[in-house]
Amino acid sequence: MLELPSRWRGVAKLAYAFRERYEPELVILDRLVGPGQVAVDVGASYGIYTCILARLVGPAGRVYAFEPAAEAAAVLRRDVERNGLGWVEVHQLACGHASGSGVLHHEPDPGRNWLAASGEGEEVAVVRLNDVVERADFIKIDVEGAEKLVLLGAARVVESRPRILFEVNREAAVRLGLAPEGAWELLRQLGYRFFRVVGRDLKPLGTAPHGGNVLALPGVPGGCG
Repeated sequence: MLELPSRWRGVAKLAYAFRERYEPELVILDRLVGPGQVAVDVGASYGIYTCILARLVGPAGRVYAFEPAAEAAAVLRRDVERNGLGWVEVHQLACGHASGSGVLHHEPDPGRNWLAASGEGEEVAVVRLNDVVERADFIKIDVEGAEKLVLLGAARVVESRPRILFEVNREAAVRLGLAPEGAWELLRQLGYRFFRVVGRDLKPLGTAPHGGNVLALPGVPGGCG
């Protein structure tokens, strides 16, 4: 059960209309996360991934949900409370490669909000995942081009070899002065293998797609996976 703001554009409308089909990756989360495990949702928005992950890990597990926007974080907290998910930690924080602060630029579609070092927008606190999370079995990252920065700030957490679902957004990464395939390349060097979700199946990827979600599964560090 989710509270979703009545907006014409973005996550709220799509999640309301398509529910568990909002993103194809939602239907295979039960293959990636199990009872008692630790999951991390970076860019949690209103909590559709957070709440599903919480059901999958159960009370013996833990979910860390990060959402910097004040409005979305408030909705996220209410959705967690409404569903009785006491093992979820909600953090109104952005994640990056270093702790500090940033400016969240608000777009007409709140799912497209993006973090910058300066400019006009909502001032938010930024943390490294390493400073909040000890280890993880699964990490989802959707931060409008800053995925590589999140991974850089999660180097120790990534050593626990979690499954990682991340967004490839070339234009947004370039806007931030980052390489368009930065997150992909970083994980490739760590021995991760890449897949696109098609139904309940995983289709191997040899090269980074132009955009969309990619599932990275741990292979052999320094090898081909």
